[in-house]
Amino acid sequence: RGRKLKKLGMDSADTSELFFEDVQLPASSLLGTEEGQGFYQLMKELPQERLIVAVHAVAMMERAIALTVDYVKQRKAFGQAIIEFQNTQFELAECKTDATIAKVFLDHCIERHVRGDLDTVTASMAKYRLTDTQGKVIDRCLQLFGGYGYMDEYPISRMYRDARVLRIYAGTNDIMKLLLPPTLAGKPRATPTATTDLARGSSAAPSSLPSVVDVVKSPSGETNAVHTRAVLAARV
Repeated sequence: RGRKLKKLGMDSADTSELFFEDVQLPASSLLGTEEGQGFYQLMKELPQERLIVAVHAVAMMERAIALTVDYVKQRKAFGQAIIEFQNTQFELAECKTDATIAKVFLDHCIERHVRGDLDTVTASMAKYRLTDTQGKVIDRCLQLFGGYGYMDEYPISRMYRDARVLRIYAGTNDIMKLLLPPTLAGKPRATPTATTDLARGSSAAPSSLPSVVDVVKSPSGETNAVHTRAVLAARV
């Protein structure tokens, strides 16, 4: 194992260099049914991976808003609580609205994922849009903390740092936007086979889907999108 890498955020998740030299594995260690298909197996899980990132984005937005509301109720300036200022109320109203709209779209995607028909393009839209919204909401929340929001002792500071990577991993948001135009034009992407498959993804239900559905079924047998969010987040 190599050195631990220093990052902007996500301090609780170590990122280290790994080196594998002269490693030999028995044939019984093969994942899947055919050798050399690991890349394609990973591609089939892209919708779920991007959905998990979207879950994190919405959860962090809701947490940031809750922390901010608690703070502005207690913090006073010019003889009154910050929440009593009209600007504070407007900022929180917009943040809450953005977070609510994001959650509605997320729940829609979760329901499709549970049914097994969440496609890569829709998952990519959720990933890029919700993480973009997350960055804006958390930035506005931090602003209401004033200078305290810049201090590490306040959770909003850490959330601000941790939020940035969500627009990078699981496919950058720029790449997410590249997947949408070809579907609007009704034309396939003119790219090499591997890249085409990667962009196209798979609409088939992931092999792990039944366990997710079983966990989130209510007594009546119906799936619950809210509980599914928690299950997906716990899988990271």
